[in-house]
Amino acid sequence: MFTIQHYCFLFASIIIIPIALLLLKRTTQKTQMKILKGISVAIIVIHLSAVFVTFFSKTPTMANISSTIWPVFFCNVIMWLFFITFLFEKPLKVLYPILFNFAILGGGLTLLLPYFHEGSQSIFQWLIMRSYLTHFLMLFGGLFGYVTGIYKPKVKDIIPIMCAFVFLMIFGNITNALFINFKGYDPNSMYLNEGMFGLEALKGYYMTIYLSVFYFLLFFFIEKYKHYKENNRLYSVIRKNKL
Repeated sequence: MFTIQHYCFLFASIIIIPIALLLLKRTTQKTQMKILKGISVAIIVIHLSAVFVTFFSKTPTMANISSTIWPVFFCNVIMWLFFITFLFEKPLKVLYPILFNFAILGGGLTLLLPYFHEGSQSIFQWLIMRSYLTHFLMLFGGLFGYVTGIYKPKVKDIIPIMCAFVFLMIFGNITNALFINFKGYDPNSMYLNEGMFGLEALKGYYMTIYLSVFYFLLFFFIEKYKHYKENNRLYSVIRKNKL
């Protein structure tokens, strides 16, 4: 998991993402929406490429593409959510709080802890690189929504966030049951049966509580900071004169 190739990709991401965000921040909103739509399409195309790569492999195996066909894991769900949200952009703006926050969470954590990359595997194997690229795009897309102001977090956003966590717990249980009954193994969808790193405290049920508290505090402090800026005389002068 923690290989030199992983650290190189992570280092490159730390450099590329801030520069790209800085360069694209001042584009028009129309352009920004096109960028997000492009990201959503790229994520799904790269994600689904595993089906074709595996099909034409000399030793095809369904084990490599189970989570491609069915969204087993948290990030798989968010990838499809990203695509569907920007496919039906206007009616699904209500999903922005879930989409942008979860894209940053899933993309960022997975790039830091790439469970899919075993030490013996080269990052240049497409099924490995494809996972790096999709999570990189998720992270960039989530941060892009924040930086451009397309998504402006509010305390009340904790409601759709918590509803999303409930949905993921239900979906995870259904997924685990389906895989146990029809594929003969437990995929541990949403970390419901075994916590991250094998820790009981990091099971999906507990993680939803931790993350709900985290997001509530995050939204609370962001809203307080915005209120402070709007009511701070010095900041108003600076903003008015564009100093």
